[in-house]
Amino acid sequence: MGINPNAPLFWHEYLLDAGFIDIRSKWYNWPIGPWAKHRKSKELGRLVYLDLYDGVAAVVPLFQNVLGYTAEEAQVLVAEVRKEFREQKVHLYLQCCFCYARKPEEPEREDAHTTSIPAGQQL
Repeated sequence: MGINPNAPLFWHEYLLDAGFIDIRSKWYNWPIGPWAKHRKSKELGRLVYLDLYDGVAAVVPLFQNVLGYTAEEAQVLVAEVRKEFREQKVHLYLQCCFCYARKPEEPEREDAHTTSIPAGQQL
């Protein structure tokens, strides 16, 4: 399919290979649904829930083209997933990674400085 669900595990290496420095990665567990205890986590959980609940329909072509589901089978699966989300019997998390880095400063080159030509003079 060309999708690597483990890509965040390699971001540090990819950024190093690209020449970045001061690479930082931070992993978060986001609740899926408003079941979390803290106010901020509850609100985040509601937003993640809505995003995934609505977004699950977007993967129907994936089920059909890659997994060989019929349109009806894919719609039944979407309905089952949405039912599981609504029931909230299991407290689910979405693991997210945020990664950032810095480009190294390039040393000044000697030829980068240009000599200004006084007004009225030509080369």
